[in-house]
Amino acid sequence: MIKPKILIVGESPTQRAVIQAYLIKKNYHVFSVSNYNEAITILNQNHIHLICLDWEMPDQGSLEFVRNLRSGWKFFDLPIVMVTGRNQSDSVIKAMNVGCDDFVTKDDGVELLEIRIRRLLTFLKRLDISNIDRQIRHILLVDDSPTFLVTTESFLIQCHFEVSTALSGKKALEILNKNIIDLVVVDWMMPEMSGIELISHIRQNNLFKEIPIIMLSGKDSIDDVVSAIERGADDFINKDSDLILLEKKISVLLRIQAQYHRYTKRLIEDKKIIEQIVIQRTNELKKTQSQLIQAEKMSSLGQMVAGIAHEINNPISFIHNNLYILKTDIEDILDVFEKYRLFLNGKLCKEDVLNFEEDINLEEILIELNDTIERSSSGINRIRDIVLNLKNFARLDEGERKSVNIYEGIENAIMILHHRLKDKIIINKDFQPVPNLYCAAGKLNQVFLNLLTNSIDAIDDKGAITIYGYQKSNSIFLEFTDTGKGIPLDIVDKIFEPFFTTKPVGSGTGLGLSISYNIIQEHDGSITVDSKSGKTTFIIELPIK
Repeated sequence: MIKPKILIVGESPTQRAVIQAYLIKKNYHVFSVSNYNEAITILNQNHIHLICLDWEMPDQGSLEFVRNLRSGWKFFDLPIVMVTGRNQSDSVIKAMNVGCDDFVTKDDGVELLEIRIRRLLTFLKRLDISNIDRQIRHILLVDDSPTFLVTTESFLIQCHFEVSTALSGKKALEILNKNIIDLVVVDWMMPEMSGIELISHIRQNNLFKEIPIIMLSGKDSIDDVVSAIERGADDFINKDSDLILLEKKISVLLRIQAQYHRYTKRLIEDKKIIEQIVIQRTNELKKTQSQLIQAEKMSSLGQMVAGIAHEINNPISFIHNNLYILKTDIEDILDVFEKYRLFLNGKLCKEDVLNFEEDINLEEILIELNDTIERSSSGINRIRDIVLNLKNFARLDEGERKSVNIYEGIENAIMILHHRLKDKIIINKDFQPVPNLYCAAGKLNQVFLNLLTNSIDAIDDKGAITIYGYQKSNSIFLEFTDTGKGIPLDIVDKIFEPFFTTKPVGSGTGLGLSISYNIIQEHDGSITVDSKSGKTTFIIELPIK
């Protein structure tokens, strides 16, 4: 296991030694320095995971030090914990405003400091950005002046950049094709190929089009700036400017580039996942034999979601309440831990701790904690069973026909519609023994859901739905009978036609029975209806194969 590397920066040798000794004991790799320059050297030579910074700095204020780190590309997101003898809210705010990630007073003790460090590193690891790439960035300088190239190259190397130089645009393109370049600095005026022309060539190449470019010019013209930006330059600087300004502009562009790559990394990964999901779903859709089936699934999605939401809501609410109890109990237990910490530090006597335990009734809290977890587990098991029933109903993992218990699909459909039955509709089931049926279970389940939904809609007040299953000769028969208002004789012959519905506009698609009819036909079966006032029966015959 790689040890996290911590850099301690502070004026006090004693304080640094205490922190270093404790962190080493906790299995950290620790560097300790007393000033800003030494800190920068360590940062450039090592992959530091976190800085522990004292408020007081000998050669530069700690806040200014943090600002400098945050302004550059290399350490803009390196975690920083400020340690100070001050315990004032305005100090905390100042530290956070300049870019510190956490704040610990010296009175808090080294134990709390280590907890803060561990929390930050764990958080970064969970976000998958703990191994930040801090490699040296490669800069390409393009200018026809050898003197300028030598001077600027030497300065940027001191700033810890790798530098390549080119006296012409043609040579610059050769270097770009052979090396990984992070940023280009190009002069406006050059023989053979101007800086503007070189920028155009770079932006036209898909391999280089995202490389940041800074244009240099000996002139100070707004028209030149506009022209450079329009051609693809990301920044513009007068050639006579201080090289420090050039380094700052380079750092800003590299920082933006690093942020972009960091923040888009997850988007790219998500995009790949989505693409795989799209491919998978497309393949599933290609296997679908009827677009009407898919349309009806979408129209009935609201009913299914409402049913599942209703079934899951009770255990979810139960678990939610239990979480509040757990939170309260854990807070009390943490208070006990805090009392013991104060006792170990000599700030409380043992009797105070025991009295506190008695006041909050610690033993009862522990019993309640265990009971609450067990009750929550029961609720989670209930949700798991509901999801399993839904999976069995949808048969999402079964693209082909297979042998199934036909009654299981009916039971799952009843579970999904349970919230609509309430106390007004009774379900009577008479399931005679039948063999498993070789079928497309997901499609037949949709038929059962459609028939049960229609029966529920047909019952205005109280009523009953009776489901009778039996075998006759080489077929399985399923009869769905409801005590609803019945189907008028003049429309009985139309109910299996696509888009025919007696429901109000917006209440039905008119596809349910049509799709059900087609699904039964696909199974070489038949579906008929016998309806009269106060009683409607749908009869399904499925041959056993």
